[in-house]
Amino acid sequence: MTQDSNKEMQDLLPWLANETLEGSERNDCAEYANANLDGRRELRQWQTLSEHLGDDQYDGSGEDLAWARLSRDLPKPKQSFWKQPINRAQLAAGIAAVMVMGIMLTPALIPSQSGGESYTTLSSPSDAEAASEEAVIRLALTPMSDDALQEWLMAREAQLVSRSETSGAIVVRVSNQSAYSEPSRWRAAPEVIFAERLE
Repeated sequence: MTQDSNKEMQDLLPWLANETLEGSERNDCAEYANANLDGRRELRQWQTLSEHLGDDQYDGSGEDLAWARLSRDLPKPKQSFWKQPINRAQLAAGIAAVMVMGIMLTPALIPSQSGGESYTTLSSPSDAEAASEEAVIRLALTPMSDDALQEWLMAREAQLVSRSETSGAIVVRVSNQSAYSEPSRWRAAPEVIFAERLE
């Protein structure tokens, strides 16, 4: 065999490996592979590769081999979230959760029918004992000395009931006839950060 003929047979080895050669080309290529040690080795490599990749990925051509090698190493594309199959149980659970949240939030979204300002508190009534003719107000104030606080409260006809050292909040008692019996009046003062009436 000539060198050109050897090159031609060497180029046909991939097709021989995946059994797509026919007729005289198949016989000539098989004869070349049996007679030549390098040809036998290369044929075994092509056969191993063909078995490894399978018939659907490799047809024996050099371009297909290169693509087969590349595609084997490429990561498989992930399925888009929106194209995934719908799990009916999860969909039903999601819809039920949305409906429950809607039912729970509906009262909060409906405006209250009471006309005035409404404030709620989590404070305990035991913080200060309120007599029926007096209002008890909890205040958070900007920092001030004890003397300044006493003067400030006397100007508003209020008595100090208790003072929290940790939070800085105070509880005062005021006559129900006083203008300061309502928290809104206390909130108007620049020293007041927070004011609420205790019941």
